[in-house]
Amino acid sequence: MINKRLPTLRDVAAAANVSTATVSKYCSGSGRFSPAVEASIQAAIEQLGYRTNHMARSIATGRSGAVGLVVLDLGNPHFTGIVKGASRAAQAGDYSLAFVDTSESQAPERHLVETLSRRVDGLVVSSRLADESIEWLNALGKPVVFFGRYGHEGVHSVGADGYQAGLMIGRHLMSLQHRRVTYVGFPGSRWNAERIRGLGEALAEAGRTLDMLDVDAPSPRRAKRPRPGCCTAACAPTPSSPTTT
Repeated sequence: MINKRLPTLRDVAAAANVSTATVSKYCSGSGRFSPAVEASIQAAIEQLGYRTNHMARSIATGRSGAVGLVVLDLGNPHFTGIVKGASRAAQAGDYSLAFVDTSESQAPERHLVETLSRRVDGLVVSSRLADESIEWLNALGKPVVFFGRYGHEGVHSVGADGYQAGLMIGRHLMSLQHRRVTYVGFPGSRWNAERIRGLGEALAEAGRTLDMLDVDAPSPRRAKRPRPGCCTAACAPTPSSPTTT
């Protein structure tokens, strides 16, 4: 059986009556041409069934065509949404998505991020890395956007103000005349303390005290199994006591 030869860039150029350089720039998106030329190249690509060799293009351009995503736990529904959103945005920009799950641990995290950075053109990082780790991430020489950090100067990030969020939620609950509020939190979370501070202040304004319940992992399953001895005296749930997370 004779294998059919795959069409090459040179074949597309000959069919479209343009140079190989023109086809290369068209395929990589690094050049724009007249509508007639681009239509001719696209028609030749479709007719011949040409497919870009991404590995060869990566070697030639030094770009992988991939974005790296670092998340804490793919089993957590919160991060499922992040992965879906990042995937849609990457596809819209003709990028693929590569990701690592750090399993809620800081121990192997730096190694995982450094390894991933060698295979991608940029990083989106949602992690528990300490603030001092920002320096070595920037030193990797790749664009980095942090997800979940807020207010760090000189850092591209998408995040929320945990204190203001907690304050607004607490005031809203007090306006609904709730008397007991329990906050279920994970102490290892970067924004846990700020949420507690905001909620606590809002309840204090109404003469109430915030009850707190700690879990040993930030997941819905763990939220049903609080850590022993982590509860304030009044935090036992009742049918009338709302719980915030």
